This record gives sequence, C-alpha cells and structure tokens, in this order.
Amino acid sequence: MATEKSSFGETVIGILFLGAIVFGFQWLHSAVWGEQEGYIKTADCRKTIPVKEGSFDTWFKKFTCTYEKTNSGKIFSGTCAAVETDGVACGAAYVYEKKTEIKGCTDPKYPYPGRDDLCHSDIQY
Repeated sequence: MATEKSSFGETVIGILFLGAIVFGFQWLHSAVWGEQEGYIKTADCRKTIPVKEGSFDTWFKKFTCTYEKTNSGKIFSGTCAAVETDGVACGAAYVYEKKTEIKGCTDPKYPYPGRDDLCHSDIQY
C-alpha cells in the first residue's frame, strides 16, 4: 500500500478552512446572540435568573445591556438582560452584571475603578 503525504498547499487550505469556520461562528454569535447596547424591561418577568457573564447560560441568547462608561469610553459597569417570552408575557429574564473594562486596580488602598479611568479608595457611583 502506498501512502500519500499531504502537500503544504493542502495544509494551508485546511488551516484557512478552519479559520473561516471559527470566524463564521464568531460573526454568527455576535449577529444573532451576544450583546447589544440598549434598555430592556425586566420588572414584569415572572422570574429573574442571575447568570455569570460568559457562562454557558449566556450562550445562544441575545443580551441587551445598559452600560455606564468612563470618560474615555471604557465600560465602568452595566447590567445585561435577555428575556424569554411565552406569547405576550415575559416568562424569564436572564440577568448578569457587566464586568468593568478598567484594569489594574490591584492596590489594596485603591481597589475601586472610577469614571475618570483611575482607581479609588471607595466605590464610585
């Protein structure tokens, strides 16, 4: 039996094909699911289900997020929600708190991020 070795060109095509699949899934996820900025009413939902950002419970759901941003446009805080309706009424709301995009507040004296993109000694509202 003769074995054939794959050529360099076939390997490159295979890598490009896999890259296209990954890119396509990421595009589909952001287009169909993922997050969008806005406001969604959840007060009249029968149940509110807290979930963690990025957990499996957030997959295949479109979350609408209300952000508070810093002066430079980084996300300071926010709340994201996705609702499931049964006909007309809201059956369940999946909700999580958006993590801050301000990094580096590791000093115990100044652990809280602020709207001015700096770290502070107490929580900024």
